[in-house]
Amino acid sequence: MDLVDLLKIVRRRYLLGVVVGLSIVLAVTIFAFVVKPTFSATATVEVLPSPVISADPKAPSTTAADEAKIETELQFINSNAVLAAVVRHTNLTRDSEFSDDTPPSETKTMDALNKQVQVARRGTSYLIDISVRSESPAKAAMLANAIANDYMTESEIARQAAAARQITELNKQLRSLAVEVKDAESAAASFRGATGIVSGESGTVNDQQIAGITGALASADSAAADARSRANAAESLIRGGDLTSVGQVTASPAIVDLRRQRGELLREKAKIANTYGPRHPESVRVDSELANIDAEIQSEARRVVEGLKSDAAAAEARSTRLRGDLEGLRQRQARDASASVSGDALSRAASAKRQIYDQLALTAQQAMQNQGLEPGRSRIVEGALAPSEPVFPNKKLLLALGVFIGAAAGLTAIFVAEALDQGLRSLSEIDERLKISALVALPHLSKRDLERAGALDGEISTYVAKRPVSPYAESLRTLRTSLQWGAGENSRVIGVTSAIPNEGKTAVAASMARVMAMGGRRTLLIDTDLRMAKHMSRLTDKPEAGLVEVLSGRASLQSALYSDMENLHILGPLKPEFMAADVLGGPEMRALLETVRGQYDHIVIDTPPLLSVADAVVLAKLVDTSVLVIRWRKTPIGAIKRALEQIHEVDGKLAGAVLNDVGRAGLTSGADAGYYRDADMKYYQA
Repeated sequence: MDLVDLLKIVRRRYLLGVVVGLSIVLAVTIFAFVVKPTFSATATVEVLPSPVISADPKAPSTTAADEAKIETELQFINSNAVLAAVVRHTNLTRDSEFSDDTPPSETKTMDALNKQVQVARRGTSYLIDISVRSESPAKAAMLANAIANDYMTESEIARQAAAARQITELNKQLRSLAVEVKDAESAAASFRGATGIVSGESGTVNDQQIAGITGALASADSAAADARSRANAAESLIRGGDLTSVGQVTASPAIVDLRRQRGELLREKAKIANTYGPRHPESVRVDSELANIDAEIQSEARRVVEGLKSDAAAAEARSTRLRGDLEGLRQRQARDASASVSGDALSRAASAKRQIYDQLALTAQQAMQNQGLEPGRSRIVEGALAPSEPVFPNKKLLLALGVFIGAAAGLTAIFVAEALDQGLRSLSEIDERLKISALVALPHLSKRDLERAGALDGEISTYVAKRPVSPYAESLRTLRTSLQWGAGENSRVIGVTSAIPNEGKTAVAASMARVMAMGGRRTLLIDTDLRMAKHMSRLTDKPEAGLVEVLSGRASLQSALYSDMENLHILGPLKPEFMAADVLGGPEMRALLETVRGQYDHIVIDTPPLLSVADAVVLAKLVDTSVLVIRWRKTPIGAIKRALEQIHEVDGKLAGAVLNDVGRAGLTSGADAGYYRDADMKYYQA
């Protein structure tokens, strides 16, 4: 929906919106001037930060006022303790504004006062506003100041009581902790004494001994390995006869001296051999001495090797002894480690309790010092003054709000009524929602319109004859033209039907027949609604027979025709009746229509409602084309769709729909019928 559509809706239902809106504005206005005024007075208090008690004596002095503290004070101001004190001090139980009980009830008076008290923090500051509402400005100020003063008194009492309870609890905890610290330290000392655990800066005694023996064992293992290696190497070389490669042998002083002597003998042997020959006795003597020296060298070498073996054995023995000592110490270390863990745990527990005790003792000392030195935790910054203007009602604001709400409610009522309206409002809606041709919109004719035109019998068809240039008559001529050009000249038999009763189809059929007759066309209006028989029942000079008699063969067609005006004849039942036989769908009706086709230019058939009588569905198939009458904003769209389905089921032809009984707002709010605008109405009245 665009803006134009919304404006159309508002224009159609503006009276509903005006009534709803003005009702709300009137109600708000009456309320603003009738309700008792209420005054509000405000006192302001400041919540002072409390000193922080620290266990560290060197810590700087600090204060704290966190959100929790502010919130606590807000709740305390509204507490029963403060309100009860105010009620007693101001004798509020005798004030009819807050207490109307007999005998007076302090509890109910407190509840009534609490409803009129508003406590709020001012931004993020430490200031708290205490506002009290009352019918009297002086009373409002008095109560606000009373709450502030009693809050200060009750707050100080509560602070002193809390401090005393805190100190008592701290002393109780100190006494308990002192016993626990003494027991923990005694348990740690007793355990270490029983286990013999002595610790130094480098660990326990066992730890220090293990460290020393470990180093000595490493040195002994290295020396033993080196001695064994030297002994094995020397023994191997001696067995091979290579004494020169044994370092310890060549380094022996005795062997050095023997090797020197052997060298001298070798030089002497060489001289004797050159002088006397190898068989000389001197040469034999020298060989004998060389053999002796070699034997001594071998003996000395074996002695040196044995010494190496002895050194290796001694080194291995020392290493074995150190390893045994180390193993014993490690076993003792394992036993001591388990005991040391328990001892350390006892020591840590005793130390932790000692630390807690020291901190708690310092906290208790500071609490006792601050009990008498700490100022009150709040102070009154600004007292309440009697207000000069009420806070409620704010007449200007209420009136503005009433106008706004009234306008919103009026628009809401308009659109709610529009949403609940199940009918169709314009020809364009017929095109869009039903997908059929919208032929014309027929305006609503009031009883006054009919009387002015001289239609004393209240018949709309009479109005058409009396006002041939009226908007209603022009709409019917538009409908006649649409049928001639849309359905064709061969569509002489035109059925006028509706989905449900009371849609105005009878008036449309009669009026359309008169317009056709007034245009010089021979026209026959056939009333097939046997249950209503509206066309003949209004006549005083009725014909001898009716439609039922003609169809049953008891009367001729000419005897049943009624001449309403020039070129217009009416055929219908003389009175309402019910017939079980299907006379309208039988061959008699077909034969009748074939007969009148050659005698009249137009045959308009007023059929029963499609959803009410089965005859209407049969007639939809017999006529050349049908016109569906839809009442403006009344006919449910579901009923219309069902009626269209019935026409399609019998392969009936539908020329389109007529939107009937359209109100002035529907005719002048859009392009459906532009010639109904106020500026153009004079044209039809000329």
